[in-house]
Amino acid sequence: MNLVKYSKHFLIVAVLILPTFFIGVSLTTADDTMQQVERVMPVLRGDLWIKMSEDEKISFIWGAGHVITIEEVLMRDNPELKRENSFIFKVIEASTNSPMKMHEVSEKVDAYYEKNPDKLSTPVVEVMWYETIEPRLGKK
Repeated sequence: MNLVKYSKHFLIVAVLILPTFFIGVSLTTADDTMQQVERVMPVLRGDLWIKMSEDEKISFIWGAGHVITIEEVLMRDNPELKRENSFIFKVIEASTNSPMKMHEVSEKVDAYYEKNPDKLSTPVVEVMWYETIEPRLGKK
């Protein structure tokens, strides 16, 4: 699986293509899009995560959950949007197979950064993928 592809999709959805529609930025490639997204909404990485309160961490996870719910509804109402290898689809699959509470996700991310202090530049969404989503795919 290409995590970068899934992370890019998630971030683009997370800001609802904000740079293109609201500030008139012209985007041409996925890398250009990521650079624009980083300017408007920097990617949350471990160096900031470890300084956040538990409430802030849960708020981030909750917000991500809302984006996933929006995508899920859009895919349900518009089947042509459903892509079985998309980040969103995989999150939904993992959650269906083995639901986790928000505090459990936060604890997994915390544990990752505690065990890997040299990887604080790793995006939180990437850690969430490898620590909480990918392990639950295909399990029922």
